Amino acid sequence: MKRAPTLNDVAELAKVSRSLASLVFQDSPKVSATSRAAVLKAADKLGYQPNESARRLKSSVTNTIGVVLTDIHNPYYGGIFYGIESAASELDYKLLIGNSGFESDELNQKPERIRSRQLDTLRIIRSQMVDGIICSSLRTTPQELRAAAKTSPVVLIGHSSNTLLKDFDIVVTDEQNGAAQVIDHLTDFGHKRISHISGGVDEGPAVRTKSFLNEMKRRGLSQYAKVYEGAWSQEAGYTRTGDILNEKTLPTAIFAGNDLIAMGVLARLQEAGLKVPTDISVIGFNDSALAQLRISDLTSVKEPLFIMGRTGFEILISRIENKGKKFVPKNVKIKPELVVRSSTGPRKKGAK
Repeated sequence: MKRAPTLNDVAELAKVSRSLASLVFQDSPKVSATSRAAVLKAADKLGYQPNESARRLKSSVTNTIGVVLTDIHNPYYGGIFYGIESAASELDYKLLIGNSGFESDELNQKPERIRSRQLDTLRIIRSQMVDGIICSSLRTTPQELRAAAKTSPVVLIGHSSNTLLKDFDIVVTDEQNGAAQVIDHLTDFGHKRISHISGGVDEGPAVRTKSFLNEMKRRGLSQYAKVYEGAWSQEAGYTRTGDILNEKTLPTAIFAGNDLIAMGVLARLQEAGLKVPTDISVIGFNDSALAQLRISDLTSVKEPLFIMGRTGFEILISRIENKGKKFVPKNVKIKPELVVRSSTGPRKKGAK
């Protein structure tokens, strides 16, 4: 088997010293344009790839950020990552991605198992000598997070435990504002009996549920509000909608915890022969690509995922550049925007 080309081979072909060739791959300003061009041409001809791991060992700065996503299949996390990637590319930062699990399995998993997988993923990312870490929707204690991340600065984006607020930088959606827009929209259409299928009982989705209940109470509609515990998945939306359909009195509107849940809601209602929005209005949260499909045309709360991702990255870079300064956590809330489509409409005449 032909051996892989080495830095010595590149230096010999370029007719420069090994140390000068090494400086080229470190982007050192001390190398002349002529020498840099010769080294890069030789590397390209030989098919040489610099050893990133070895380079990192020699430098305390790697220009690499770790990103831990909860479920890479969920469009929510894709939107956040797109914002992170956009900001990182502008500053020539590399990203290492770790996927810590699949939320569609949450109904069958124990919270301890989910937390363990997240911490394992975080430790693996940290072992790659990244400058900092961005995490989405972690379910850990401050102590567990510090131990897994060690000395790396950490920024959390999305649904986060309240126990982490005092210890870490967090970027989230303004949940109360989002819920207010949802209930305002539905009550403007005459809806009162509104059910909510949640993303689960963890502190993150619980904030959305609490916001829903607060807004219903503020309008004197608490007696009509009902919550069905679910998970961030289409399967949860489908299953819990089945439970709703077994009730003696149906709601006139369903507020799904996210767009994936809403997809399950729409599928189950269609199977039952109910028309949306004529019989029941459906509203989601995230305004993902799923909501925008013509087949669903889902009214949804547009979370500023791209902005959240960019904001999280910018905060992390600031932490890295100001390492050693007194830490005062930043808790940033960004307002969402309701996008109205055809899945919501006036309450059905005669409905309770």
